[in-house]
Amino acid sequence: MSALIGVRDGVGVGNIAIPERAGFAATSHPEIDAAVAAVSSRRVEWPRVSVAQRIELLDRMIADTYAVARRWVEAECERKRIAFDSPASGEEWGTGPWCALSNTRQLRATLRDIQREGRPRLPGAVRTTAAGRVCARIFPREAYDRAIYTGLTGEVWMPSGVSAEEMQATVGGIYRARSRGESRVGAVLGAGNLSAIPFMDVIYKVFAEDEVVVLKLNPLTNHLQPVFSQALRALIDGGYLRIVQGGADEARYLVHHAAIDTVHLTGSDKTHDAIVFGTGKDAAARKAENRPLLNKPISSELGNVTPVIIVPGKWSGSAFDFHAQMLASTLAQAGSYECITPRVLVTPAEWSGREKLLAALRRVLRQTPNRFAYYPGAQERFSLFTGRHPEAELLGAGAAGSLAWALIPGVDPGSDDLVFSTDPFAPVLAETPLAASSVADFIDRAVSFCNDRVWGTLAAAVIAQPRSLRSPDTKTAFERGIATLRYGTIVINGPTFYGFSLVSPPWGAFPGQKPTDIRSGHGVVHNTYLLTHTEKTVLRVPFRTVPKPPWYVTHRRCHEVFSKLTAFEAGASPAKLPGIFWSAMRG
Repeated sequence: MSALIGVRDGVGVGNIAIPERAGFAATSHPEIDAAVAAVSSRRVEWPRVSVAQRIELLDRMIADTYAVARRWVEAECERKRIAFDSPASGEEWGTGPWCALSNTRQLRATLRDIQREGRPRLPGAVRTTAAGRVCARIFPREAYDRAIYTGLTGEVWMPSGVSAEEMQATVGGIYRARSRGESRVGAVLGAGNLSAIPFMDVIYKVFAEDEVVVLKLNPLTNHLQPVFSQALRALIDGGYLRIVQGGADEARYLVHHAAIDTVHLTGSDKTHDAIVFGTGKDAAARKAENRPLLNKPISSELGNVTPVIIVPGKWSGSAFDFHAQMLASTLAQAGSYECITPRVLVTPAEWSGREKLLAALRRVLRQTPNRFAYYPGAQERFSLFTGRHPEAELLGAGAAGSLAWALIPGVDPGSDDLVFSTDPFAPVLAETPLAASSVADFIDRAVSFCNDRVWGTLAAAVIAQPRSLRSPDTKTAFERGIATLRYGTIVINGPTFYGFSLVSPPWGAFPGQKPTDIRSGHGVVHNTYLLTHTEKTVLRVPFRTVPKPPWYVTHRRCHEVFSKLTAFEAGASPAKLPGIFWSAMRG
């Protein structure tokens, strides 16, 4: 369902069109009609379902999701050719049932707050910066978070001009309204990579936006329909959700259905444009003239060429190794088929540590087994990028059907290179060195480079040794840079996927994109505190942690940790923490 509407040098700017998988099951149009009719018949009832009854639904979903958690992970391991008893299967626990259960549990906690107090209870202070920006502390929420995510803190920033009083008045979203009328009927087009995404998108539309929903699975996740049908059985039994299958034709039929009021999709900007402006020879003209074929509210999360800014400083040898493991692990996660996989390292050209970091990264990648290329078109996209860059270093070793980790060092930041404008959605990571006269100057230049040259506005990471920020000029430049970066999530000293996996922060692009230039999308999901009109999330992570994070590719018990974390989310208890910590320490 893709059309290359935006191109540069013959290549799509943003995402490259993903070919549709062949031979998938599809729901017939009459069956889609029946699914839409079924949820539409509940559009009056759903807004009148009490908070207490909604909590009961979430209780059922937690139990039902945990009941199929192992089957869920086994199905994803089979698809991605990962041994179920290997550390790599921890990624499937983490990006599948663990995330889904965490989202459901946190949403239930919010509804319990609303039941008791009429609004969600923010766990931290609301502060106003010297520049007048209102920031709400949303992480950690509870003692469990402090134990599991040592030192990690998170704030949500409001747009300029929003006061603390205005922000507080909207916390709780739809639950602050006395009467919500009828539900809208939403269509959710599910993602094909991270298996928790369809689940999480559905519960946001249902519980946060008060909609009844038809979910169309991506053909790559059709095998999970039995899992989702069990995990979301409470919503299906109530008539508030139906699940259908299919490809581009079924997606087009569903979103244009007369009874569908809204659309949400996780995918690519090309899919968004094909839905909104159509395909074929007239699509570009319709987009240029802003003549959409679909005039319905559309929210979307559409990816990013994810930058990682490396602030120069005096790093120890172990620090180089620690952050090389982080970069390699985020490149490897899901086989590199994520919208927030790191794609461009922005490094200081004169920094003595630049080559040390690259050398450490090469060492880790050489030892990291390559992953099966399960995503359609991966080989072609990989060949495109490595063909344009014959200097690309192909690292690691893997079985037939896998792709190497491609590291492209030293890309000219002044060039019009596709590594800055196009997401390869394949295991490719580029590095570009920026010249600067000082650390503060580098920060300013790196922020401008990411804002103006790197495609997308979803998420960015910044790695900075705290001692390197001690001087007043550097500290001022750093905080100015965090405020100036135009990304929906900014993670300091950690991976951008923290913004996704913590669930409590709003997850989505930096606001303000027009339908004719959608880039990373519009609107948010997750957002378990139900904040309204947010701008960005800023997460701050310790420069180094001990033990190393369990999601590192070098952790030998990643699967043990995340299976235990999944059990913890299904029923949080202090008694479960020692087992989690024991597995984490032994990695």
